[in-house]
Amino acid sequence: MAERCTEVAEKYLPEGWTVVYRRNLTGRCFYRRSELAATRPVTRRALHIFFHECAHAVLHLPKKRHAAAPGGVRSGEGGLCQNA
Repeated sequence: MAERCTEVAEKYLPEGWTVVYRRNLTGRCFYRRSELAATRPVTRRALHIFFHECAHAVLHLPKKRHAAAPGGVRSGEGGLCQNA
């Protein structure tokens, strides 16, 4: 199981990112360093935590880099979610 989890984790590590392994079941994503600090993915739970941190790297940008939506409207201000 440990070999399979590690193999899958290596496959989905974001390009250009490095990993620092932690001892406990926690994780952090450091954007400026392009570094993930996560538990070694040797169990299903540890792999879940590892993928959670990978998702931060792929889906989120640091707050400084968030661009306004077209027309100067930030997400959450106006748009489809507000009542008419």
